Amino acid sequence: MKQAKSERILFIHHGVGLGGAPKSMTQLANRLKGDGKQVEVLYLKDSDAKTLLKSVDYHVVGLPLRYFNHSSRWYKWYEPHLILFQLLSWLLTVFVVAPYWYVKLRPDVVYLNSSVLTDWLFVSKLFRIRNIVHVREAISKGYFGIRNNLIRLLLSKFADHVIFLSKHNRECLGANIASKTSIISNYVKGGGCVIDPKERQYDAIYVGGEKSIKGIDLIKELLESDNQYRLCLLGYYSDEFVDKYNSEAINVLGAVEDSMPYIADSRCLLFPATTPHFPRPVIEALSCGCVPVMSDIDGYEEIITPGETGVVFRNNDFNHLVESLDTALSMCATDVIQSCIDRYRNKFSDANEDKIIRIILS
Repeated sequence: MKQAKSERILFIHHGVGLGGAPKSMTQLANRLKGDGKQVEVLYLKDSDAKTLLKSVDYHVVGLPLRYFNHSSRWYKWYEPHLILFQLLSWLLTVFVVAPYWYVKLRPDVVYLNSSVLTDWLFVSKLFRIRNIVHVREAISKGYFGIRNNLIRLLLSKFADHVIFLSKHNRECLGANIASKTSIISNYVKGGGCVIDPKERQYDAIYVGGEKSIKGIDLIKELLESDNQYRLCLLGYYSDEFVDKYNSEAINVLGAVEDSMPYIADSRCLLFPATTPHFPRPVIEALSCGCVPVMSDIDGYEEIITPGETGVVFRNNDFNHLVESLDTALSMCATDVIQSCIDRYRNKFSDANEDKIIRIILS
């Protein structure tokens, strides 16, 4: 095997937005490039995340291909044509697209930023390219568990190493391949700026855009209620949404490259996810003493301790969300803020990045 310093490392990402997964991957790519490694990034779609790269070469496939969906969406029984299109896309990637790019870029190591990139995983094994799969996304069973079982099978057969963000994610996908897996929590580099809660501009911030799995339905209910909160909304929103809700008390800023200044300027962070997540925004909130308010999705206890480093409410329960937000706002004047920061330093600091780098270069 070549010495690690001479290896060509290819990062592959499938999404288009500026969410937690592309931000975390970009940090890794920038860090390795800064350390003198040969790094390139391949975006399967034209992603806004490419603007975050620092002197790292990138390429865009740009074809209208579909990859395996995870819990953000699963096909309905009346959409067999989409299932067929996904299958054809998988085969086209396996036989044409992935071989073309692997031959063109000639990587020694390929880092796949999601478990859904099973086609690229399969081809990397055929080309004898060492691969690392980083499972950053939410995991749920779907209708009958067929999707998860299929992804689990492909991981067990073809992955050289799989990194999970949490124990819950590994239980969902990798319990049978524990020998070649690691659990490394998400992280925030350097932590955030801590502002006196009394001087923060917003009572709460929400960063999920209009995605249903991020809990937008509860957020809309909150925006339309009589509660007088000063709110900040980040993420991707339609013009109709902005026109309807943007006001003096509700600042719909939309997508931004760096959400940390806005989180630091908020007393609480709302994360009403409807399906299991290991959310980067909650970690960002902890790092700057912004109290997280999150739904009781599976695995939440790996991130916060209710009453100590945040507040948990019943999933899809609007009244309990409001009650929990009020509780969190009252906690801002206590030592809970320092407890949040301590939780970040002990579990979610950039020391986790060093662990991932060691795996990539091993």
